[in-house]
Amino acid sequence: MKKIKFSEINIEGFGSIVEPFSFKLNQHGLNLIKGENGFGKTTIFSALMWCLYGENLKGLVKSKIPTWKQYRSKETWRGTRVSVLFHVDDKIYMLARHINYKGDTLGIEGKDRLLLFEKISGTYNIMQDLTHIADVENKIVEFFGLNSKAFLNSIIFGQKMKRLIEADPKDNRELFETLFDAVWVEEAKKKGIAEKDAVTNEIGKLNLNLSSEEALIEQYKNLIKEEENRKAAFDKEKHEKLTELNNNRSDYEKKLKEIVTQINLLEKKIKDETVKYQQEFEADKKERLENYNKEKTELEDRIKAVEAVNVDLKFSLEKLKKASSFSDLKEKISGKNITRNAEEVIYKELTETVEKTERELKKAEGKKDRYSQELENVTTECPTCSQPLKKEDVDKAKRNLRKQIKKEEEIIANCSDYLKDKKTQQSSVKERMDSLDVEINKLQQDQEEAQNKYQPKLEEYNRAVFNLENLKNELTKVESNIEYYTNLEIGPSTQINELEKELDRHKQSSQHIQEFLDKCKEDLLEWETKEYAYSTIEYQNGLNKAKKEAEKISKTLEIKEKYLGELNFWLKTGFGANGLKNFIFSAMLTGLNQRIKEYADILGLYVKFSVDLTSKQAKFTTDVSMDGITVDYNELSGGEKQKINIVLAFAMHDLVNLDAHFNILIMDEVFEGLSQTNIELAFQIIRKKAEEKAVFVVTHSPLVSSQYARNIYVSKEKGRTYIETA
Repeated sequence: MKKIKFSEINIEGFGSIVEPFSFKLNQHGLNLIKGENGFGKTTIFSALMWCLYGENLKGLVKSKIPTWKQYRSKETWRGTRVSVLFHVDDKIYMLARHINYKGDTLGIEGKDRLLLFEKISGTYNIMQDLTHIADVENKIVEFFGLNSKAFLNSIIFGQKMKRLIEADPKDNRELFETLFDAVWVEEAKKKGIAEKDAVTNEIGKLNLNLSSEEALIEQYKNLIKEEENRKAAFDKEKHEKLTELNNNRSDYEKKLKEIVTQINLLEKKIKDETVKYQQEFEADKKERLENYNKEKTELEDRIKAVEAVNVDLKFSLEKLKKASSFSDLKEKISGKNITRNAEEVIYKELTETVEKTERELKKAEGKKDRYSQELENVTTECPTCSQPLKKEDVDKAKRNLRKQIKKEEEIIANCSDYLKDKKTQQSSVKERMDSLDVEINKLQQDQEEAQNKYQPKLEEYNRAVFNLENLKNELTKVESNIEYYTNLEIGPSTQINELEKELDRHKQSSQHIQEFLDKCKEDLLEWETKEYAYSTIEYQNGLNKAKKEAEKISKTLEIKEKYLGELNFWLKTGFGANGLKNFIFSAMLTGLNQRIKEYADILGLYVKFSVDLTSKQAKFTTDVSMDGITVDYNELSGGEKQKINIVLAFAMHDLVNLDAHFNILIMDEVFEGLSQTNIELAFQIIRKKAEEKAVFVVTHSPLVSSQYARNIYVSKEKGRTYIETA
């Protein structure tokens, strides 16, 4: 039997659960989830349903699922994400569904994705073959063997969900087909009808193919005659082609001889022009180098004179700079600014600490008030039977509450002292910042006065430096020209280039003509050796193949017609009203009714399901009796109807667990309308279920006993749900 184990759910931005929240689902035993109406007790399980199937318990559309905008935090809001960790036998999976999620899940952007991971060798890996949301959702149905409707009627039960007995017959039929694993019968019938249509079409195609093969025989006879005509046409074409190629060869050989003569004349002319060009280049290079060396000497003399003037100006400038203490003022201002920035950082940190401490103080005061109220209201009697509770249990409960109150009082005292100290530090830092601002302003004024005395002399010196740089730049250009012409090698001549280009054109023409000539010789050799491949073997083989194919099609037709007869038998008899589905429903409904009886006996009533599969509607009927008297379900009170639905919930859960053992059972406000006695009877069954799995009971009723149960408290503040385990 398959084992399904839900381990943990993580929720963020879903309804009233705003910040990231983790909840353990494998809390074996009885778990009571308590809180007032509207506090969000069911939100965890609505998130579970949405993550698994894309549906939530309130039937909200996708845009209504995320937390309302007024309750979101601008700093921490990332979108909506719900992830569920679960086991299927020995394999571990994690499913994560997102809405506009800006963060990532195991390294993959959330956005609007539905992601399924499998844990392999300690690492979660995305299941790559599931590329679409529908693929992932189908995989979940395959894992659990349940669609969303079946899951809601066997794992999660709630008073606001559609009652099974009151549901549409079609919905009930689809639900039971899923639970009884009978969907395959209807699917097989549909496939059988599709197969029959396919086989019928195939038989029609085979008949057409047989006619086509018979027509091929005549075609091959005509092709043999046509082949003889093509042989005669080829012989004529060969004679004409050989005559044409021989004429072309003679023309190409004559043109090639003329171009070779022109190439020899051009090569001699290029050689003579090159000698003349080299002599003219050397004479021009010598003259340019003499002029640039003369200009270099003049510039070096002018630079020496300007450098002497700059030395005097620089000395005067340094003397003035030292007298004004300009650099000392700059260093002091920089140091004061660094100190001022450091004090500002400390001030911001103190402000954040004060605000955080005030929030912690407020939270501790709220907890102290809640624990004090609980201490005043500690009951000394059992809420179920009104019998006095043991004194040691009452005292223990009071001691625990007093410890919590004392703990919160210590936190309040520590926070108050710490807050006072930090506010004192904050005031001291602010005073130091104001004092530093005054000092910096004074130093900046002194710096501006010194700058006004120093600036004119600096501008004079900068102009002198600029003039010197210009002279040096001119000298550099002259030296560069000298180096350029010293290393200059003779370049190409325009006239010679034109002659060489003309020579290249003639050589290219020569090459092209040679290529044409070579190609002409190749074609000539090819046509001289070319013969027509005259043969009718291919067509004869085609004729034989057509005859064999016709024989093969005839045999296939015989097989297909026999198969069509077998399909007709199954469609009329095997998948009919009295066929396989009727047998499966009868057997499984018997098992369901047996389990219903076990639970109904405890709650003092009788319920039985039956179905008529021979009718087109496949109508479901429900028989209800109390104290041996048959009654109409619609005439029952709300509490009596609720008892019937509780009985059906337990029976359906047992039925599902025959094929796959689920480790959780969720009961949402199922005691609505029940008396104290009926609540106790139902609780007997729930406690029995809690011995083998995690049972979560959502309730706001004070009549539900917390004995031997794990209490989970749900509160709400400023639109946000908070969940704490006692």
